[in-house]
Amino acid sequence: MLLLIVLACAPAPESPCPAYSGFTGEGRHWTWRRFADDAELTTTLTELGAADATIEGDGWIEHDTCDADGLWAVSREVTTDGVTERWEYDPPVLLLPATLAVGDAWTREFAWTHFDGAGGTDVASRSEQVTVADAGETSVHAGAFDTLELRVLDDEAVGHTEYREEEVGLVLDDAAQLQAYTGG
Repeated sequence: MLLLIVLACAPAPESPCPAYSGFTGEGRHWTWRRFADDAELTTTLTELGAADATIEGDGWIEHDTCDADGLWAVSREVTTDGVTERWEYDPPVLLLPATLAVGDAWTREFAWTHFDGAGGTDVASRSEQVTVADAGETSVHAGAFDTLELRVLDDEAVGHTEYREEEVGLVLDDAAQLQAYTGG
C-alpha cells in the first residue's frame, strides 16, 4: 500500500522538450488571436510522453518527438470538411534545438509525403534558415514576456519572425499573438 502512495505522489517526469517549445505538461492550453481576421484559435498539448508530444488545434493535430537534441516534427494532420490530409516528415524536422541563445542558427530541412485524403500522395521538400536574432521584452494581450526573437527565412526568401519565451513557448509571430495560456 505504501508503494502505491509513494508512486502516486512522485513528481511527474520533466518534459524532454526544449523549454522554448512551451511543452511543459499535458493539458497546457494556448489561446491565440489571428491578425488577419481577428479569429480566436486554440491549441492544446494533449499528450506528453517520455519522448513524444501531441498538440492539437482547431482542425489539426501535430505529432512531435523530443530528445537531447531538441523538438522534432514527425507528422501533421489537417481535417477540413470531413477530409483529413496528412504530412509525414522523413526524416523528422528539427523545429527547436534543446537550448537557444542569441546568435544561434540552424536549418530546418523539411522533406515530406503528403496524403491528400482522397487516395493521392505527393512528395516535396523545402528548407528554412533560423537565426536567434535578439532577446528582449515582448508585450502581447497575455502579458509581457522575456523572449528570444527567431528570424526564419525559407528557401524562396520568404521570412517571418517568432518570439518565444521559456516555459511558455510561442507568444507572437507574424500571424497571431498569444491571448492566454494555462496548465502544464
